[in-house]
Amino acid sequence: MLVAVTLVCFCIFPLNEAYIIEAKQSNHEILKRCVCDIVKNYFSNYSVITYLDLYYDGDEIYEALHSLKSINVMQRDKVIGVTKMDESYLIASSNTSILIDIFPKIRREPSWNPHAHIILIIKNLAVSELKNVFDILMKAHVLNILILNGHSNPDMYTYNPFENYGCGRRYDRIIEYGKCSNPQTKNLYPYKLVTGLKNCTIRVTSPHWPPYTIDPTRRNNSHVGVEEFIFRQMGVLEHFSVKFQYTDDAEIFTMIRSDMAAVGPMYQIQSDATDAVLGGMILTHSRAPAFSYVYGHLSYTEEIRYQVQKAQPVPIWKYMYLEFNILIWIVFMLTFITFFFIVITLLKPEDKIGVIFIMFRYLLLNSVTIKGSYFKKYFFLIWILFAYLINTYYVSSFVSLATDQPVSYQISNEQDMYDYNLKPCISVLMRNYLLSVENMTLGKNERNYCDGLLDSIKTVSTSSDIYTVILYSIYKYRRNQFYNQFGDPTIYSFPKPVSKIVYAIYLYKGFPVVEKLTKHAIRLRETGLIEYHLNNLHRQNENIYNFSRKTRDSHVIVPWQILIVGYVICSIVFLLELIISKKLYIRKLILPSQRNVLT
Repeated sequence: MLVAVTLVCFCIFPLNEAYIIEAKQSNHEILKRCVCDIVKNYFSNYSVITYLDLYYDGDEIYEALHSLKSINVMQRDKVIGVTKMDESYLIASSNTSILIDIFPKIRREPSWNPHAHIILIIKNLAVSELKNVFDILMKAHVLNILILNGHSNPDMYTYNPFENYGCGRRYDRIIEYGKCSNPQTKNLYPYKLVTGLKNCTIRVTSPHWPPYTIDPTRRNNSHVGVEEFIFRQMGVLEHFSVKFQYTDDAEIFTMIRSDMAAVGPMYQIQSDATDAVLGGMILTHSRAPAFSYVYGHLSYTEEIRYQVQKAQPVPIWKYMYLEFNILIWIVFMLTFITFFFIVITLLKPEDKIGVIFIMFRYLLLNSVTIKGSYFKKYFFLIWILFAYLINTYYVSSFVSLATDQPVSYQISNEQDMYDYNLKPCISVLMRNYLLSVENMTLGKNERNYCDGLLDSIKTVSTSSDIYTVILYSIYKYRRNQFYNQFGDPTIYSFPKPVSKIVYAIYLYKGFPVVEKLTKHAIRLRETGLIEYHLNNLHRQNENIYNFSRKTRDSHVIVPWQILIVGYVICSIVFLLELIISKKLYIRKLILPSQRNVLT
């Protein structure tokens, strides 16, 4: 009897073991076949599917994907090292806890794409854990998701946070598709944005940054900012409402860390405090993978430019020598000295100083009678003609200077800035932008009141030895603030920009219908509505400024320094002449009387 039982056990146990192995293989085959069918039917438009293994036991799914030759498979670990946006995903996790722990790290990668089609396999998934999984997916703004459990015949689940006007913030139910081998629907990835953003309220945060956004409490006209206007028009077209909240952080430039975390005002999007941030937000390479964005409405309309002080009028006393440049003055002095030496060499006059005075008198067109031979008179005729030409040119130039007030040299390029040793006076906003985007390092500000963009422009407008870098459209909107009382500009912008930039409206990553919103923005630009609104903003802003009419002033140019020195010298010479002539006169009276006494 014991022998019989032993023989039966030896026969049955191998059969059970074989049955268990066969059952496991059968379960794996069903799952692999299910996944392969989904990929072939719904992922055929993609060239690459990204496989993420979150401690999933076994490589059978990865091997099954590789057996498909219709799509490339890229496998990677939890940490993603590529920067190109992923097209589709197959994520395999051993349990819900690991997924909840690792998924936020996946979201922080530049390549994360919440719009992609995703298959999520969770090996040990309880029905009670589905809500936690979908809550995490909704927070990541994932829409096209299909969840499979690890059963012998996997169950399939999905959700729709835009159903019943959920607006991506809530879902009313977990949608069950039934078994993978016999699904209850023909389309496992239906279009879920049927109602889109209809009846939704989009939270928008914007700084006071005219002309792009204007805080109503600080508005000086009836118009809203141009990007506010654009977003409101999008709301009309897509049937959503907009709730604006205004901040005072316009000059804080948002930086993006390597983990895609924003440092600055745009962090409010990632913290779910707002849905969108707009108002002169620059589109940069580092920001693009961290957010969704609408662009095209203000592409390359903005420029980064250098600014210096406008060239100032020349002081009136300098009119005395500005008629000729330094080279002409040097040649004139050499000519004067050369002719003087020729005269004293050829004519050998007794009064050499008198020759100098005669030459000066002819320069002033003051006639002088020249005594002596005809050769002497004809020789001086050369100087008389030269003096006439010089005087005529000098007087005509002097009249031109008096009529049209000259200005000093205008610094107009980077080489001039280097030659004149201009120092920087650049705002914190522009320093952060130039360093992070243009990779430009600048010297330290050597003046006060340079930290703000408008403050730096104001400081530069009052000093000729510093420069700044600005957003030209911001200056252009407020340029009347930097005019003098007569409406003349006190600041000069270089004609050649440092670079052109693109503005964008930033949204949370995974924002729906971004392509449609971008098309709406481009059409608003193409129809001219954006330019029309901008022109209205500029015109209304300029109407609040009044300038005085400039009246022509008559200037009597008196070189007081030269005049005083000349009077002093003349007085001394006159006194010396009186003293010398008196002594000579006395000597003439004394000498005859002494001679008479001697005789």
